Amino acid sequence: MVFSRGASYPCAVGFFVVADQRPFAYNHHRMPHPTPIDITTMPDLARIVEEVEATKTPRELKRENKTVAVIMPARRAPARKKGEKTKADYEAFKSAAGGWKDIDTDKLIANIYASRRRSNRPPVEL
Repeated sequence: MVFSRGASYPCAVGFFVVADQRPFAYNHHRMPHPTPIDITTMPDLARIVEEVEATKTPRELKRENKTVAVIMPARRAPARKKGEKTKADYEAFKSAAGGWKDIDTDKLIANIYASRRRSNRPPVEL
């Protein structure tokens, strides 16, 4: 298989990023966190980073025609709910207890299995 320089390829452990003709595995879960660098006082690098962020396209940094680093767009982590549970949260949780007490569970289970057996797709004609 021929790999294109600067391209990324999905694999079982993450994805491959090709730099300098040698593919290497880049795994977000096993890689140590990179050391942050403040680029506010580096206008040339800040301009390149803004371009990478806007285009969502990785860029190679080269020295003497040799790739020494790759700048890739960062993935945004989903926002997490922070803070502790409030008393209202616990009260809402407690009020849900017993909410299904009037339901006939045997009938519910029978209906679930019946709906699984029923096909809602048209028959396939070969």
